[in-house]
Amino acid sequence: MIIDYIKRNKYLFTFLSVILLISFIYGIIIFNSLDNNIKINLINNLSNIKESMINSHINDIFMHIFIIFMLVLLSFSVLGYFFSVFYVFFVGMSISFSICVLTSIYGLKGLIFGILYNIMFKLVYLLLILMINSKIYGISKGILGNLLYKYSINIKKYLISIGILLIMVIINDVLIYYLSNFFIKILINML
Repeated sequence: MIIDYIKRNKYLFTFLSVILLISFIYGIIIFNSLDNNIKINLINNLSNIKESMINSHINDIFMHIFIIFMLVLLSFSVLGYFFSVFYVFFVGMSISFSICVLTSIYGLKGLIFGILYNIMFKLVYLLLILMINSKIYGISKGILGNLLYKYSINIKKYLISIGILLIMVIINDVLIYYLSNFFIKILINML
């Protein structure tokens, strides 16, 4: 079902994948262009990352809900889709930047930890955001078509799909909240 949906929207997902790839590269470029003093301060501030990760839960539930609601509301304007593409860019950039920071602190172990951490805790969210982004594109395109060419649009269909994807994001975040400490304790031994 998901693969069929991606095949039907292959140009949109190709565009989003290119944006994501560019954002990964941009995050690496930003890290490498930082002044050495800033890098040293950043590394010093994150030197006790092990203790802080073990002693806290990953809790992004409310932030993710807020962001998705804002993106959906903004999709009713033509500019809304551009904000959702920028958000995908920002998420990709922050992932690659964090992997660069961990690599600079812990070397190869930090690189492996950063990749595994992001796969375990960010990959599902990123895939769901890409799917939500495609629905937001449908809303923006439909509203623009309605304004310019008087096309009829079934916004309810898109909102139901976004609601289902939002429920999946919440389930993912709840699972991460309760299981993150267990997996982080396993991963943290790598550092």
